[in-house]
Amino acid sequence: MKNVSENKIRVLVVDDSLVSRKLHQKMIADDLRFEVVDTARDGREAVKKVSEHKPDVVSMDVNMPHLNGIEATREIMNTFPVPIIIVSSLYNENEKQLAMEAAAAGAVYIMPKPHGMGHPGFEKDKKKYLRMLKNMAGVKVVSRRGHQSSAIQHKQDKSVKESITSVKREIILMGASAGGPQALKSIITTLPAGFPLPILLVQHLDQNFTESFKTWMESFSKLPVIVPEDGEAIQGGRIYLAPGGKNMVLKAKGRITITDHPLDKAAKPSVSALFNSAEPFYKEKAVATLLSGMGRDGAREMRVLKDSGAYTIAQEKHSCLVFGMPGEAVNINAAKAILTPGEIAVEFNKLIEQKHV
Repeated sequence: MKNVSENKIRVLVVDDSLVSRKLHQKMIADDLRFEVVDTARDGREAVKKVSEHKPDVVSMDVNMPHLNGIEATREIMNTFPVPIIIVSSLYNENEKQLAMEAAAAGAVYIMPKPHGMGHPGFEKDKKKYLRMLKNMAGVKVVSRRGHQSSAIQHKQDKSVKESITSVKREIILMGASAGGPQALKSIITTLPAGFPLPILLVQHLDQNFTESFKTWMESFSKLPVIVPEDGEAIQGGRIYLAPGGKNMVLKAKGRITITDHPLDKAAKPSVSALFNSAEPFYKEKAVATLLSGMGRDGAREMRVLKDSGAYTIAQEKHSCLVFGMPGEAVNINAAKAILTPGEIAVEFNKLIEQKHV
């Protein structure tokens, strides 16, 4: 990871609105940790200027002429991969859906556009915007060009003799962060209506985009996608998406609790909190999966699940946008299998053959 503290963080600002470009430039220029290397008015300019300047991070609008943020993100990640933050309007539902597609194309984070100077929320928005630029500038991302999941060999912990179906599994737990939407789409698309197990999903997400992420998932999922309420009972054949800004945990078998606790987790929703809460109730009956994402969220708790007999899967390195969370799981021997999204989908579909009560 690049040590961004020794040098200024170089930012490319991309937005078709002159007002927005000026606002973002002003916020960045006022902080001595950063410099704006250039600006771009559309996606076509963005691709060109990423090639020219090789910035540490890109702040990208989505709804732009010539080449929108989705296509620009895809092109940049195929040619000169760099962390891209999508900065999207909260007041345009179409734009929020475009932001989701940009995340699936390789953006590392989505956040709301900051309010302008003079707005009561400006200082809070500014701090968040700069914090995200700093955090994401150090993320090592990989090119999407020419990736063929079929070229990656299926890997399993050699000490593990079991298969995913050697025990009757009752629940799937999934954790994802930066790059997660790409993998999720590959996996969820393959699951048929009537898939027997419930899927509990934590995707690191700004709380303002929970409903948009749900709507985006519904566009390709044959299973209902639910943002659960506190106390909701789990049913098979449904995907339960943790709400942004809250933790989704299990306080009893088969029943979800939505809570602010534990307070000590860096990310909220927290993969660690979900995995930790599920272990006492499901043990070997759980399947736990860590997909692309920065940091270590969920890795240690996945090791505990593995030791309890759960079937644990880490996304394979070359298929990850960011090999942080799954990489940590691999490092601490928390994964029974290390698979591409396509291979994870194959494993999940084997669970259809199980008999469930």
